[in-house]
Amino acid sequence: MAAKPGEKLIDCLIRECCEETGYLVEVHKLVYMRECFMDENVHRVECMFTASIIEETETTNMDHNQLGVEWIELSTIKDEPLFPKELRRLIESLHQGNHEQVYLGEIE
Repeated sequence: MAAKPGEKLIDCLIRECCEETGYLVEVHKLVYMRECFMDENVHRVECMFTASIIEETETTNMDHNQLGVEWIELSTIKDEPLFPKELRRLIESLHQGNHEQVYLGEIE
């Protein structure tokens, strides 16, 4: 997800979800933030929010490497190929009502 110049993070999230998944969402709260060092010149900060689907629209702008969109059950999250792997446990824990710290730093 990349924000456009002057675009707020929440507005970017709503736009990108709609473009890449076809879902118009209502954003609720920031639950996790992680850092990722792609190489010596790239420091990426990822923010993860909870959200609800308001409406299904049409996917208009999938990423060039994106194969599709799939809705998965939170009860099976530990078995999904989600990266980084630690997110599986964190999301499952959040779903069970246990929320750990928001800032995760760099996780595997």
